[in-house]
Amino acid sequence: MVEILVVLAIAAILMGTSMAAFNTVIKRQRTTGAVRNLSSAISMARSYAVAKNRKVALIIPDNDIGPSGNIFTSANKSKFYDGGSGFPNGDKKYWFSSYGICYLDNNDKFVEWATPDQLRKLPNGVSVYIKLGADEIKAASRNIIFTDKDTGKPLGIDKASGLIFRPSGCLQGTGNKQVNALPARFEYNSDPSKRMFIYIGKSKHYWRVIINPFTGRASYENDDNEQTND
Repeated sequence: MVEILVVLAIAAILMGTSMAAFNTVIKRQRTTGAVRNLSSAISMARSYAVAKNRKVALIIPDNDIGPSGNIFTSANKSKFYDGGSGFPNGDKKYWFSSYGICYLDNNDKFVEWATPDQLRKLPNGVSVYIKLGADEIKAASRNIIFTDKDTGKPLGIDKASGLIFRPSGCLQGTGNKQVNALPARFEYNSDPSKRMFIYIGKSKHYWRVIINPFTGRASYENDDNEQTND
């Protein structure tokens, strides 16, 4: 009887270890898939800018948070509203977890979405943010309106971080731009010192997407320094 219990205990430990390893692989795959989608969106935004001879932006809604540990400081503070009434709806699920491509006017203000899906949500458990070189995107009037995929209702965002492509295909501004994707959720709290990314599980595997400002082309590398060009 004792031997059977020992065998069962060992099997349980091995099963727990296997599940933990499996979950880590899933998280890495989600983050890898997210960064590939982001890289494709960056290439698409650049292509639209050149083809349409217009300014185009890749936007990622965010909220400002203070520096502490792995917390970063963002230049913008996005606020979401219901579809036009002007009252905050409290829905923060698009912060650091969605992206979209839009056309801008000459003053870098939102004009219209370039793709039918508007803001696209990333896989659950993946957060993204523009770490270097973010521009601020605002609406020319009122808010940037998009459709909440879960409810089908319109939502508005007053501003968002973005990367702006000129009609030539180069990025606005100088210096490399960088977008990070990580297996984490954004935890919001009214206390600025408690707004941060919480890593999901023990895996801190993350990707950096680096965009050359002169060519507008992206390359991405993970925390193991594997690098790929688009």
